[in-house]
Amino acid sequence: MPNDAGITYDNTNNVVLGVDLLPYSFTWTNTTGQPITDLLVYGNPGAIGTNNYHFYLDDISVYNSCTPAISIKPEVLEQCSGGQIVIEYTVCLSDDYQGSPLPITMQADIPAFPGLSIVPGGGFDAGGQAQITLPDMDGDPFCTTLTLTLHAGANLPPGTGIPIGLDALSDDICVDLNGGGNEITVVLEDCVDPCDEQITVNHQCREVSEGHWVDRITLYFNGNPIAMYNDPNCCVTWEYINGIPTYNCPRLNWQADQNFNPLTLPEDQHYKVTIICGDCVYVEDDIVDCSAFGPIIGGGGKPDGRDQIESGSESTFAVIYPNPAKIKSQSD
Repeated sequence: MPNDAGITYDNTNNVVLGVDLLPYSFTWTNTTGQPITDLLVYGNPGAIGTNNYHFYLDDISVYNSCTPAISIKPEVLEQCSGGQIVIEYTVCLSDDYQGSPLPITMQADIPAFPGLSIVPGGGFDAGGQAQITLPDMDGDPFCTTLTLTLHAGANLPPGTGIPIGLDALSDDICVDLNGGGNEITVVLEDCVDPCDEQITVNHQCREVSEGHWVDRITLYFNGNPIAMYNDPNCCVTWEYINGIPTYNCPRLNWQADQNFNPLTLPEDQHYKVTIICGDCVYVEDDIVDCSAFGPIIGGGGKPDGRDQIESGSESTFAVIYPNPAKIKSQSD
C-alpha cells in the first residue's frame, strides 16, 4: 500500500489510521507430505519499484481442513406413534484415507420428551452412544451401518415432530466431522393397520385315534365365521389340498362361491389359505402339526391360538360339494 497522505501512523500504539482494509481470502493445498507447523506471510515491494511500500494485515483467520472426513447419512425406517422410531445411519470415512484405523464415537441427541427413550441395540447403548472404528474389515471397509431405535410412547400423537441428531466425535483434531451433528426431524405417524385383527383363523385340534390328529380350521371376519357360500364380504382360496379346487379371488363367472369354511385337515397336511375381505388380505401357509402341542392344545404361533376338542369326537373332514353354491351365469 503506498504511503498516501490520508494515512496516519500512531507509532506509540503501533496503530495505522485511515486505512480501509478489504477482505481477501485464499486456499492452499498441502502437497508436500509434511505437516504444517508455521505460517509466514511476506510481501515483495521490489515489484512496485520503491522501498517505501507497506503491507497491513488485520483480523487474520486460518482454517485447517484435512482428511480424513466423516459423512453421516440417515434413513428413517419407522416413525410410529405408540411404537418405534427406527433410523439407519450410514457412517463413512473418506476412501482416500491411508492412515491407521480411527476410533470414532457416535452420540445420538434426542429431546427430553416424556415417553421418548432409546432402545439399546443396533450399535447404540442406552445412552445413545456407539463406538466404531474405520476403516474396518467388514464389507465396505470405509463405511459402517448403525441403527438407532427409539420407543415413542402413545402420549406422543401422530404429527409430533421429534428432532434427532447424531454427533461424530474423534480425538484426532485432523478429522473433518462433516455430517456430524446434522439434525433431522421425524414426524410420527399412525402405524395401526386398519385390517389388524379383522381377519382371524381359529385352529381346533383333536386326536381321532391314538397318534392321529386333525385340525378344524375356521375363518372369521370381524368375529363372525365367513360363510361357506356366497359370503357378501369375503372370498377364500385354498391351495395344496387334494379335492379342493383352487379358485382365486375374485371368482370367475363360472366358478362357485364356495369358501370351504370350516375345513378339517389331517396331521402333516400342507395348506395355504388366502382370505380377502374388502381391502384386507390375510395369508396363512402352514403344515398341520397338532401333535407337537401335546395333551394341552394352545399357542403354536397361530394368530389366535389352537383350542382342544374332546378326544373321540366324531371326525368331520372336508365335504366337497360338486356344485353347492349359486353358480354365476355367463351373463352375470
